Amino acid sequence: MDTFYNWVFDKNNDLNKMALSTIDKSHTYGELKKEVDKYKVLLSEHGDLRGKRIGIIIPSVFYYSSLFMAVNMLGGTVIPINAQLRKGDLSSILELTEPHIIFTIEETKDTNFREVVRNWSLSSGKKIIMYCSKEYKVWNKEVQEGLESELDEEKIDVIGCSSGSTGIPKGMMINMEAWSYWLKRITEGSSLSEDDKVFSIIPITAPYGITWLFSCLKEGLSLVIPERFDVFQTVMYLKENQCNKIVSTPSVFKSLYMFIEKVDKSIFKSINMLVFAGEVISESFINDLEELKQCDLIGLYGLSEQGLIMWSLDLKEPGWEIGPEVGFKMTEDNELVFHSPAALTGYYRNEQLTKEVMRDGWFYTGDLGVMLDNGRIQIVGRKKDMIKKGGQQIIPGEIENFLLTHKHIKQAVIIGVPHEIFGEKVVAFIVGDAQIEISELYTFCKSSMAQYKVPDEIYQLKEFPMNLGKVDKLALRNMG
Repeated sequence: MDTFYNWVFDKNNDLNKMALSTIDKSHTYGELKKEVDKYKVLLSEHGDLRGKRIGIIIPSVFYYSSLFMAVNMLGGTVIPINAQLRKGDLSSILELTEPHIIFTIEETKDTNFREVVRNWSLSSGKKIIMYCSKEYKVWNKEVQEGLESELDEEKIDVIGCSSGSTGIPKGMMINMEAWSYWLKRITEGSSLSEDDKVFSIIPITAPYGITWLFSCLKEGLSLVIPERFDVFQTVMYLKENQCNKIVSTPSVFKSLYMFIEKVDKSIFKSINMLVFAGEVISESFINDLEELKQCDLIGLYGLSEQGLIMWSLDLKEPGWEIGPEVGFKMTEDNELVFHSPAALTGYYRNEQLTKEVMRDGWFYTGDLGVMLDNGRIQIVGRKKDMIKKGGQQIIPGEIENFLLTHKHIKQAVIIGVPHEIFGEKVVAFIVGDAQIEISELYTFCKSSMAQYKVPDEIYQLKEFPMNLGKVDKLALRNMG
């Protein structure tokens, strides 16, 4: 039977090899295996876990991955929950998934998770068995009495949760067949081997992060994860570990790159591959990576609902190639539609949304694209991000890409903000390497684009607000 545990330990014989390293501590494969066994014993008192949902709110990658494997091995449904989510998002995810059991760190400097879980249990009237810990050494069991949550009749291996920009959570039901394809494609696309030392700066609770975590462990390599993102600490940790591959979102890596350029370029010497995903990868971003010309620059395009479906094994070439075994078509309005072996089985407790985006086995992504002359696909924006201004439809990505051609603009985000007359107005946010006159930017835009596409407002920021490794567009929208 396929389980994450079997994938990791059936192949790896060197239990003394370093598996996971964080700023605080490193752990071997042997230690990881022992920790999984501890959780299996702890969970055994709850009997058959099939149909039961187990939530995990654990920032530590070592304890998180151990518990993840134990729950999966015993047939339970894993619900990974990011400890960086806002309290409201956490409560919404608990309300959607109604875990039977939850393991959580007691609190961080920002959130008292024990209190959040207890409050949800009291307000919902649902019974919850909660294991709390301060430092993962001792798990204190608490039982909040209430109505028993229903068991799931169908087999669900993982419910990947996303709060989204609307604050309404989505639970993506992903089973082992889909995970198997995900891991296979990540391994192939990134040429992973046991000799690699990978530095990962992506959330470990998102489906993409889960895939990277277990792809690396499955190959028996050493995975280095900072866990807490602080530019200085992360750069020093990268220098200390001499990793040869880095996986990141473009915006997070850009902040590291700019810092490294100023303090110690020798850090780049050990790196031979950079893997980017999670955001638009602009041509100007690639061109700015002057110190990394020796590296393979890989781009991965995936969706939590479909797995890895497109890639670019050379980001210096425009566009994306369709992945193996993936079906593709494009609608009349240029929406990208895929059929993937890694498709989710549906959205948890949301048949309506499942029917909206999945039709006859095809997944409607909401991404807009065009076919390039080289046969690749260029993504131009999101259907839901389309700005409707005075009857005109505007694709934000088109304006963002144009702004990035300005010699001093390093990052650009375009959003639509409600306007009482035109419906929406176009608001631009930029980050540059120098102070730029806003009037100059208006002239720059007017010289090359239709008047209705020219941003109505432009704001220059020192840096973009981030949420889970991506630009926080909700925060930007509130600024606009």
